[in-house]
Amino acid sequence: MKSKLEAVIFDGDDTLWETMSLYSRAKNEFDALLKSSAFKTDNIIEKLDDLDTEQARKFGISKDRFANSMLILYEQLSKSENIQYSQELASKIQEIGYSVFKKPILFKDSLETLHRLRDSGYKILLLTKGDQEIQRMKTDTLGITGYFDKIYIYPKKRLEEYQEVLSDSKLTPSRTWVVGNSASSDINPATKLGITGILVPKETWKFEEGNLEGKAYVVPSLKDAADIILKNSPSYR
Repeated sequence: MKSKLEAVIFDGDDTLWETMSLYSRAKNEFDALLKSSAFKTDNIIEKLDDLDTEQARKFGISKDRFANSMLILYEQLSKSENIQYSQELASKIQEIGYSVFKKPILFKDSLETLHRLRDSGYKILLLTKGDQEIQRMKTDTLGITGYFDKIYIYPKKRLEEYQEVLSDSKLTPSRTWVVGNSASSDINPATKLGITGILVPKETWKFEEGNLEGKAYVVPSLKDAADIILKNSPSYR
């Protein structure tokens, strides 16, 4: 007999809406700007990825982190290449860094997936990582805030955060699903608690890289994730 699964926990960035495409575009603009300003370093984007990952590990996820990583690297390269630091150029870099917070784009199957699961009686939760103000702005401007029974925003997503969500929303792990694009922060902590995980792989950044540590479904789209959830529902025939 199949267990009754009562809730689905979704990740936000690069699961329901695109984020990495905005960061990739900003990195390319940063690289082009420095090269047009006489910088000769070839692997600027790689250096930025390494520095930004280090900043995230030290200070967590914040709305200023990415832009600050760009400014720090600009200052470092100015010294190493003996190019005078320009406040005008720094302002342009800062503008590029904050451009990643422009309205993201929903993946084409996001709304259909949320509709199907809600209409089937599942409790829908959002558990996303980042700055409170920025993440709230994303769900509000995308018009999806009302789809969720509860929204949780944390600077990190670890075992402790999942335990808090389970307790606060009174969920039973064996009757709960989690859907996300990151094995390390979306799926692994959840499956350790007995939640059923579905990984929908998407492009991610260095900080989020990792392998699945337990059993989980791996599917190419949110539609496929919803299919699996509904086929395991007690109402499925």
